[in-house]
Amino acid sequence: MDRVLGARRFVVHPALYAAYFLAGVATILLGPTLPFLSTKWPMSDALAGSLFAAQFSGGILGAILSTRYPRASFVAGFCINAAGIAFIGWAPWNLADVLFFCIGIGLSSIIASGNIMITQLVSASGGSEASALAWVHLAWGLGAVSCPWLFRIATEAATPVLFFALLGAAFGVLALGLLLWARNSPIHLKARREEDYTSLSPRTRCFYALSLLLYTGAENAISGW
Repeated sequence: MDRVLGARRFVVHPALYAAYFLAGVATILLGPTLPFLSTKWPMSDALAGSLFAAQFSGGILGAILSTRYPRASFVAGFCINAAGIAFIGWAPWNLADVLFFCIGIGLSSIIASGNIMITQLVSASGGSEASALAWVHLAWGLGAVSCPWLFRIATEAATPVLFFALLGAAFGVLALGLLLWARNSPIHLKARREEDYTSLSPRTRCFYALSLLLYTGAENAISGW
């Protein structure tokens, strides 16, 4: 990945498309697998809703951390999801909320820090930031819509536990590759300084942040159910 990320003009590496595809699958994972989880764990609708709340809450924390440490957050997100998703098939009910909280942290770390890294690398090479982000988020969307089909195919061929294990293993493989890249890459990404942000008034920033919070919360709740 050094060869690609260190190129004069940044081109999105296929591994990044794979990363966003997996993130899309994992983002929607709770919805399609909820019928199985409801038989595995003694859940009412109210208790099942707590899993969405836990994942969304973890996502908020992951987004905050990723703005400060983009590269470390990107790699850590894959490591967290590799362990968390693989463990779903064996986790007891009393760890369910904690598990999905951690998965939320991992997902948000991947997407938020990935956006930051791609934006900075494309900007430094003189490319189109909007175009690069649009393509990787297309991969995310393909992963999201593929999740129910992948889960159905896996459960018909084997068991849901195997599906979670394989998805976790896929995150683990990417995590290993990203760890090697982070260790050897000469590129150093830093959090943006305060003066790099647009000069919005505090009131506008608060309104914008609240709007995004409500939008993302509604998106996660509706898509999950």
